[in-house]
Amino acid sequence: HQLAVAKVPEVIQHLENVLESAEDSKIVLFAHHHDVMRAILTHSSFKNLAVLIDGTVTSIEERDTRIQKFQNDSGCRLFIGSMRVAGLGLTLTASHHVIFAELDWTSSVLTQCEDRCHRIGQEHNLLIQHLVVEGSMDSFMAKKVISKQKSIRKALDDPMPVKGRA
Repeated sequence: HQLAVAKVPEVIQHLENVLESAEDSKIVLFAHHHDVMRAILTHSSFKNLAVLIDGTVTSIEERDTRIQKFQNDSGCRLFIGSMRVAGLGLTLTASHHVIFAELDWTSSVLTQCEDRCHRIGQEHNLLIQHLVVEGSMDSFMAKKVISKQKSIRKALDDPMPVKGRA
């Protein structure tokens, strides 16, 4: 948790750079901790550009409204979601870029999150990034996740290589 909170300023800077460099791009950001997601959402650069689904009390109608805003409103360029809540069952095909501010020990959780954007109707190439601090617990987790993904692909006889640096 302390590492995730410490990374918030760098995550914000990265998001600002991505949004500035591609004026029409939409980003999906996944994280785990509520305070991390809230800090990003309430940053002045994102106040009018972002929606959040984090598992706090939100009606189904409000949740759908936020998803539709991201999907259809060109002014809504950042979707911030909890990996465990927004990583399942949603369609976020308006996205151009997926960023993980935090990691999860379970590789399938990360894959499910990515799959929210890799769905029927996706018309963009997607860039997927995992923001990792070198030499930290993040780095250790990233190596473990890549190893797990390789094992899963091998068990399933999937010839697709697992790419990534940890």
